[in-house]
Formats: sequence, C-alpha cells, structure tokens
Amino acid sequence: MDFNNEDLKNKKANQQQNKIENTSKSFNKKLEASERQQQHEEAKAKAASDKMMQDLENLVKEAAKQQKISDFKTKSAQKLISTFKNRLATDQYFNKTVLNAFKARGRTPEKQITGRYSSVNYRAMKEGERSLQSFINSLIHSLRLSKKDVLEWEDELTKDNLYFYNKTIYKGDEFNEVNQQIFDEIIADKEADILNKDDINNKNDVKKLSTSRTNYRKKVLEISDDEAFKKVINLLECKSNKLKENDNEKIALVIKKAREMAYKRIDKLNLSPAKAEQKKRNFENFIDIRDKHIKARTTKRVFETSQTCFIQESVFKIPHKNGDLSKIEAQEYMDVAQSFFKRVCPDHPVIFGAIHLDETADPTMTEEVDQETANITKKLKCRSGDNLHFFVDGKNSKTGQYDLRKAQIDFARKEQHRLKKIYGIDFNFNEDGSYKLNNQQKTIWGQIMQVSFYTEMQKMLFKHDIALKFLNSTEKSNFDYIQSCLQEHLPLSCRQQSRWNMKQGMINKAQNELDNKNERKKELNNDVVSLITDRNNIQADVDNLRNQRLEQALKRLHEWQNHIKNDEETDGGSSNFGKLKAKAAAKAINDLADEQPEVAKKVAQSAINFEDNNNIKDYFKVSNNLNNNKNLKSKPKFKRN
Repeated sequence: MDFNNEDLKNKKANQQQNKIENTSKSFNKKLEASERQQQHEEAKAKAASDKMMQDLENLVKEAAKQQKISDFKTKSAQKLISTFKNRLATDQYFNKTVLNAFKARGRTPEKQITGRYSSVNYRAMKEGERSLQSFINSLIHSLRLSKKDVLEWEDELTKDNLYFYNKTIYKGDEFNEVNQQIFDEIIADKEADILNKDDINNKNDVKKLSTSRTNYRKKVLEISDDEAFKKVINLLECKSNKLKENDNEKIALVIKKAREMAYKRIDKLNLSPAKAEQKKRNFENFIDIRDKHIKARTTKRVFETSQTCFIQESVFKIPHKNGDLSKIEAQEYMDVAQSFFKRVCPDHPVIFGAIHLDETADPTMTEEVDQETANITKKLKCRSGDNLHFFVDGKNSKTGQYDLRKAQIDFARKEQHRLKKIYGIDFNFNEDGSYKLNNQQKTIWGQIMQVSFYTEMQKMLFKHDIALKFLNSTEKSNFDYIQSCLQEHLPLSCRQQSRWNMKQGMINKAQNELDNKNERKKELNNDVVSLITDRNNIQADVDNLRNQRLEQALKRLHEWQNHIKNDEETDGGSSNFGKLKAKAAAKAINDLADEQPEVAKKVAQSAINFEDNNNIKDYFKVSNNLNNNKNLKSKPKFKRN
C-alpha cells in the first residue's frame, strides 16, 4: 500500500481550496473596479449634461437681449423670450418685504419655499391648442375622473383632497359620488355656448361674405387704372372705415362719389351694353356685399371671436424640492384661493376648484401611536407637491358677456397701486383704457396677478412660519424653469418638468439600479456556481478520501489481528513481521484520526480491547504506536485504561 498517495490527494484538495479563495478575491476586486469605472462614467456624463444645460441657458438669455420676440414662431417661445426681456425683478421687493414682516413679528421662517403660479385661457374652439377639448382633458385630471397612461396621482391619497363646486365644498371620499355629474354639467354648459348654432351660422356667413367682398373689390378696381378712382375705393376699405356701414354719413358720400366715377369710366370704355351693365352690377354688388358683411361682423354673438376665453384655469404648485407641507391643511389653501378670485373678478365666479394633496413624490406611510388611546394611525412620511386648480368662468354673471380678460386687466390697473404701497414695486402698467397690450405690458400684467396671489398666499403661510419667495433672475434662468415655461401647454406625459416625468425618472433610475444589480448578481452567480462545483468536487474527493482511510485502517487492523491469532506463540508471536503489522495498523488509525478523530477513537479502542483479551506483548501492540509524535489537541493519544 502506497501511503504517500493519500497525502498527495490531501495536498491537491488544499491547493484547490486555495485556488477557489483566490478566485473569489479576484472576482471581488474586478467587481469593485467595475463599480468605480461606472461611477466615473456617470460623473463624466453628468458634467457633460450640466455644460449643455448651461449653454442652453446662456443661449436663451442672449436671445432675449438681441432678438425681436416676433422672430420666434411658437407662442410659447415668444412668451418665454418676452418674459426674460420685460419682467421686473419682483424677487428683490417681495422676498425682502416678507422677511421683514417675520422680523417685525419677532420670528424667523422655518423655511422658505418657491411656488409656480400660471394661468391658461381656454379659447372658444372645439379642438386645437387651449380649446374645449384641452379644457375637457384638464378637467378630467382635476376632477380625478380617470388617469391616462401616466402616474398622475396616488389613489390611496385622494381622500385628502378638497373640491369646490356650486358653492359647496366636497372632501375626497364623498366627491367620488358626484364628480361625473359635475363634469357633465360644466361641459354641457360650455358646449352650448361654443357650439351655438347662431354663432356657427354667423361665422360661416362672415367667412363667405368676406371672400365675396374681396373678390368684388378686385372687379371694381379693374374698371379703371385711374389713381383717383383707386383712392376712393381704398378709402372705403381702409382700417378706419372698413366696419362703418353704408348709411354712415361719411361713408354714404364716399359711395356716391365712387359710383359717379365708376359709371363715368364704364361709359368711356365703349363696351357692349351687356358688358357695361355687368360692370355696373359688379360695383353695386360690391357696395351691397360690403354692407352685409359689416352687419354680419357686428352681429352680437356669444363669443366675439374664437380666441375669446370661455374659461381660465389658474394653477398654483409648490415644487417637490420644497419638502414636507403636511402642516398646511387643504381648507387653508381653499380659503386663500376663494378669497383671491372673489377679489379679482367678483362678477366672474369660480366654476370649479380643486386642492390636490395626492401628488406627493414619496407615498411611504408611517405609523403613529396615540399615547392615550393606543390607537395606531397611518401618516404620510412626506407630503410634497401640493397644487391648486381653479377654473374661473369667462362669462360675466351680470352681463352674460365673455369679458374676463378685460375684467382682469381692469383689476391689474388698480392692483398695481396697492402692491406698490406694500412692496415699493413700480409696475408702470398702462392705464389708457385700451385692452390691446404689447408684449411688455402682457408680461407686467402677468407679474401683477402673480404678486397679488402670492400676497394672499403668504398671509396664510405666516401662521406656519413659512416664507414664500420668488426666484431671482439667475434661478429663473436655469434649464428646468425655462423648460417648464416652454412646455406648460403640453400634456403631463410630454412635459420634462412634470410629476409624471419625475416619477418616471425615479422608476427608471430604480430599474437601472436593479438591472445593474441583476447583472452583477448573474455574474456573481456564475462564479458562485463554478465555486460550488469546485467545492462539490473537492468534497467528493474528501469524502472518498475519508472512506478510503477508514477502509485502510480497518484493513490494517484486521491483518494485524489475524497475524496475532494465527501465530504459533500464545503471546502473539515474536517475528519482525508481527511488529510491522502493528505499526501499519497504528499508522492507518493515526491517518484516520486526522480527518475523523471520533471514528479513529472507536477503531483504536477495538485494537486496545483485542490486546487486553489476548495477552499481547508490548512490541506487538498497536496502542504503543498510536499518535506517535502527534501533539495536536484534536488528536489525543489513546492509552490503555
């Protein structure tokens, strides 16, 4: 038997174990290096993105300084450039005044928050941008009727919302029973005005008569190339006279003169009687159609034009970055909004209002235990993104006219003086009585409405030690702000700065992290499988080695016992062969003890029992050779008792 062969197998097993450990260490080092490389790449990508955003901000600011607003094709771009070019630095006045007000109260705000106040004027059109259909989509969202394929709100939080309709305030739970009815009533009322048959027929008549008027004017001008005649005809069609009817004293004189000149020139053309009569009829048709067109244009309609605002939606949102707002009650928001809109346009009531507290960034709930009752209540960990939607009727409740725009301009002209006393801001909003505003005046008008609303909101926030603030010019120039201005008319899912994209970004980030973890897990699993396979192979080798050592020990012990029994001498014999047999059995038992000490102990005990029962001489005993030169505690020497 080659005893060295067993030592060689044991050595190979240890080498394989060391190889596995080294492979595991190498894998961990590669994984750490991969993570560092990924972090480096992410940092580079972020730096490049930041530079691109800064370049865009500089581009917009430079465009506002150098280009005409009319050079931009889209209204959203025009509005953005006009804002950059014409806005006043309201932050310098408002923010300072609010902080001084806290100081006068002997307090300091717990935190300052920003907000975003904006309005959308829905036009008297069935479809298109800011049309009836756009209003329907927004109303569905505000009423919480249904979601699109976007993360618009958290269903379990809608119970905290508050709604206003027809002088009644509804809480979230009870509102679900009436929201469809409210929607139907509002849409039916506005559809009746927008789709009014008389208005539609009148619009069609105006369009046809406008085309006919233009065509007959061209035919009349073909009567003669005489410049004097052309001047008379153009006098009828100039901007100041275009909508003056034929019975107007001045217009009647011009028509009389034009008729005389036309007839005289027709008679000089030497035309056939039929052709001459046709040209005279063209002139008379032009005069007749002109009068019909003017009457059709001045016919009283529900809406003056398709651009008339039938409902205005005002939205105030506190961005998620401002953190937890749970100390503010929904009713407090409601009181602020109702007070403001009643003061702005008392004859234009709020049709519907909503306080949404269900669009928080993190819907995680925490449990609170009442110390007295031991009742457990669930509370939102952080309520952020509070927003208000209020729909103001474009129709005057007293006159029935859709004149909200005029009413708000009138309000702004008065309000600017009140705000100047509070903040010292000189808006210089024109008071000439005209409702045609240039881009600069439109921007100033919007700022007056915004500061006025902020003033109303801040009154409520004082009790919570919260200070509302305007962004400064640098903050307003950042990419997020610019992008939100450009995309405010888009659906939620298309806006980059919307809650939907915020949540989508969170989901995508989490998914990417999960994908990376899964990929790493997959790589690790492959290595682990390989390690397990190696371990299993080693274990199999070890188990096999253990079985072989036990078999070897029993075999050597059996050979020793047989030699003792078969020896002629009763004391076990005295030959050298007997000594070798004892040493071989002892070595096999010692080798077995290295791996299976308990088993080896039992085998050794059987040898000792055999020695006791057979009166064996000391130099033939296995026990005298057990654990020779072995000092390990796990391998105790076996002695005869």
